[in-house]
Amino acid sequence: MKIPYSLLLSFFFVQMGLSQGNDYPKNQDFESWTAGKLRMKLNKTWSIDLENQLRFKTNLTEYDRFFSQLNTQYKIDGFEYGGGFRYLQLNDNVGNKQGAENHFRFHLDFGYELDADRCLYKVRIRLQHRNELGLSKHEGDYPSKDLRVKASFKYNFRNWKFDPRMSWEVFRHYQTGALNGFNKYRLTFGTSYKINKEQRLALSYVQEKQLVYWNPKVTRILLVSYLYTIKMSKKDK
Repeated sequence: MKIPYSLLLSFFFVQMGLSQGNDYPKNQDFESWTAGKLRMKLNKTWSIDLENQLRFKTNLTEYDRFFSQLNTQYKIDGFEYGGGFRYLQLNDNVGNKQGAENHFRFHLDFGYELDADRCLYKVRIRLQHRNELGLSKHEGDYPSKDLRVKASFKYNFRNWKFDPRMSWEVFRHYQTGALNGFNKYRLTFGTSYKINKEQRLALSYVQEKQLVYWNPKVTRILLVSYLYTIKMSKKDK
């Protein structure tokens, strides 16, 4: 089996990122993310996704959040444009005021996809804005804004159903009263299995690390996701 240099290089960067997380063993966590997504492909260019996701934190002992997200995407000549809305219920168990919080988030995406032989490269820029519902600015609701840049890679092996995929994403944060600037990165390594034409199951390992000088938090995540696709256009079937 011939392995491309781009795959070996991507694996090298994955190993570097994972090894850096061991520098500060005291500030770590392990989480689980479980997602289910329904995708409606209207035609070759337009698609709509509806996703629900449940997350647990503190080494899987505490509920973290649940969200529902509606996203739409337009693809043409390798370029991708998208936008979406997300409703979140967060479990705030830090500080004097704790309890369930309701948040609303929207985002805008711009990306480009390059299919080279059996390699698929993607770059995505996301602008997102989130604020807490039912709370005014005078009560402490300061909108959270992020600029996210993500690069991903996928290789399609011949006669192999578990094709590897990798991604690296960096976050730049903007919020009144918070530590702004590049504040964390997210590294993902995983695979997916095509059950049939409509269904796909994916398993990923994610490492998220804060970009701060003193005692950055490292979060390791196990992500399991299920995708069901409905093709509305007969030409796409």
